[in-house]
Parts: sequence; C-alpha cells; structure tokens
Amino acid sequence: MTIEVGWRCGVPDLEREQCALYRLRFLDANTNTSGGLYVMMTQMFNVANGDRPDVPDTAIVITDGRSTYDSNLTIPYANEAKARGIRIIGLYTAHPVY
Repeated sequence: MTIEVGWRCGVPDLEREQCALYRLRFLDANTNTSGGLYVMMTQMFNVANGDRPDVPDTAIVITDGRSTYDSNLTIPYANEAKARGIRIIGLYTAHPVY
C-alpha cells in the first residue's frame, strides 16, 4: 500500500489545510483505518520521507465511520503508533467524504 501526500493549494497554514481537506475524494465503500495507520508508521514518519527527528510526530486521522477493512488490526496499530510516541488526533466526518 502506498499513499501520496502533499498540499497543492498554494495558500498558507490553516487555509491550506482546509483546502486540502475539501479536495479529499471518496474512493470506495470501505474505511481502511488500519491501512492508514500502517502507512503512517511505515512510510510517513521516517527520515527518508522528510520526518524531522526533533519535531514530535502527530497524525490526523480522518474517518467517515467504523473501520471495515482489516478492522482487527486498527487497535493494535493505534497502540503501536502510541508506543512509538506518535500523537494521533481523530476527526470524524458525519458524512462520507466525496
């Protein structure tokens, strides 16, 4: 599993994050929270991909509901992330992101 991360909105700070959130697209009928946590730990928070060791790792997990794919791995991956010192902020959307 791979993921492309990047803000391409061309505006600073809060406006940039809001723009990026509005540009998220619904891909299918599943919520793969465990997969997102796995990618976060294995691909995003490492020096080769720009992680800065002197800055605390913080992840924002945006979900539209209960994990439906590999849900048995969601809690173990969240606990592993916590054990690695990654702070996770969860955001729930009342409706699917389209």
